[in-house]
Amino acid sequence: MKKLFLFIGFTLFLNAAFAQRYPINNLQFNQWYVTPYNCYTLSWMPPDSSLTDTLLGYNIYRDNNFYRFTTTTSQQCIPCMGDTSTAFCGSFMQYNNGHFYIHVTAVYNSAQDESNYADSAEFQGLAIGLNEMEPDEDISVAPNPFISSTTLYSNRSFGNASITIVNSMGQCVREMKHLDGQSFNLERQDLNSGIYTLKFVGSNDWFIERKLVVIN
Repeated sequence: MKKLFLFIGFTLFLNAAFAQRYPINNLQFNQWYVTPYNCYTLSWMPPDSSLTDTLLGYNIYRDNNFYRFTTTTSQQCIPCMGDTSTAFCGSFMQYNNGHFYIHVTAVYNSAQDESNYADSAEFQGLAIGLNEMEPDEDISVAPNPFISSTTLYSNRSFGNASITIVNSMGQCVREMKHLDGQSFNLERQDLNSGIYTLKFVGSNDWFIERKLVVIN
């Protein structure tokens, strides 16, 4: 009888383990504006390997409404980088007045079993260029977006200035102090692709923010 209980318990454990559908990992959504285009990328990492399930692809949802199935781990709309494809552009934005949450699930087996989603990304509407919001041109960043390095230019001379780079979670990821001159080269180094806020403080306490976009 004891062996029977152990066998039943072990069987239930295996069934629970095998019934689990592993979710995707590291969902990333980046959005930026380059006149006159809105650009964005959606990407994720594959789920952990399963011994019992066959991964078929992924379902993308806006809020809880199905948008599309894909076998790739990224979708993008990047006309500002020369890609004129509209596969993931206008139709994706035109939902719920441009504000919704993005979820991606993993799809398994011929029965198309779905995982839960472990995290989500928020689409807050069309981006606008910072030049439209801040007409002054005291600080410019070019190229932006950038891959390996970019340069900050100023109409004023740096004097013991400081630069802080903050990620989308509000975390300071880099800080540079005691800067002098009118231009400064910024190397990507360990910055992941995404959208950052660059905060520049001059020696006379004038303060400017710029959006910084890092891409692969």
